[in-house]
Amino acid sequence: MAPLNGNVKMQCTRCEQGGVATTMTLSKADVATEYGLSPRDLQIIDLPSQGFPHILVRETTILFHIFDLRLLIQADKILPFHIDGIADKTISQVFTYDLQNKLQGEHVLHKKMNESFELLTLEAALASVAAGLEAEYLFAKKDVSEALRGLDEQMADKEEESVHTALRKLLDMARRLADIEQRARLVRNALQEFLADDQDMADLYLTDKKNGKRHSIEDHEEVEYLFEAYFRAHDSVVQEASALMANVHRTDDTIRSILANRRNQIMILETKVEIAMLSMAVATLVAGWYGMNTVNFFEESVYAFGVIVSTSLVGGGAIWMFLLRRLRNIRRTKF
Repeated sequence: MAPLNGNVKMQCTRCEQGGVATTMTLSKADVATEYGLSPRDLQIIDLPSQGFPHILVRETTILFHIFDLRLLIQADKILPFHIDGIADKTISQVFTYDLQNKLQGEHVLHKKMNESFELLTLEAALASVAAGLEAEYLFAKKDVSEALRGLDEQMADKEEESVHTALRKLLDMARRLADIEQRARLVRNALQEFLADDQDMADLYLTDKKNGKRHSIEDHEEVEYLFEAYFRAHDSVVQEASALMANVHRTDDTIRSILANRRNQIMILETKVEIAMLSMAVATLVAGWYGMNTVNFFEESVYAFGVIVSTSLVGGGAIWMFLLRRLRNIRRTKF
């Protein structure tokens, strides 16, 4: 029998401000009680699906959920969750590495600015998400650029079948770009929603709140600058990915138009050949009929061969010109 939702066990690592890390297993009920959260705040924290990015601010805790990175942040500790079933954990791995560097004091600038633990952790999380999406976009951009160059070469001297294969690969890359663009858009929207709430930004200063220095609703400049920087970073990924996808689709439409034009030219050439063959068939028809044991004594005439050949050529040429004119009229027809 499966445990009730509140008793579901979740593996996590508690990182203290001094750099001490402890791996443990907690239930949702224990997490909600210890970190001052309601059970509904943790409804999707243990699901393998990435869900919609969101950041929740409570009295003593920040819940950060973006893709595979799920964190509970307090003034002096952080609780990252380890969720089974997520295939790509690149962002959480980048965050772990970056956070270790920050907690070990490698970033002297932050120490000089006396930046609070929760803002340091939040910046590491946002930076990891931005770095992950930007890296995916750059890899996709490189693949698309190589595919476009390959298509240019194939259009010059390759067969249509190989061009269609290259187009299918290019469209697969376009779907990959669409996924990156969608994910970056979701993060951008989540940051935009947070920037629109002055109260949440003011409540984000957990260390000052813990020390009895609660910020007013207008006092959130540092947090606002932090979120605006990563909002612009994700907006840049959205815009560049959208522009690259539009370029891919324009290229696809152009190449398909060129291929369609080539097929039309081939069809016209085949039609002209068939017209020529029909004209020759009509011309040889006379000779065929004449040679079928027809008694007309015309074969005794000195001029018979010349007359028959001339008549056949003139008749075949007339039919050929008539059919070519009909073909031109059909091509000029506007629908």
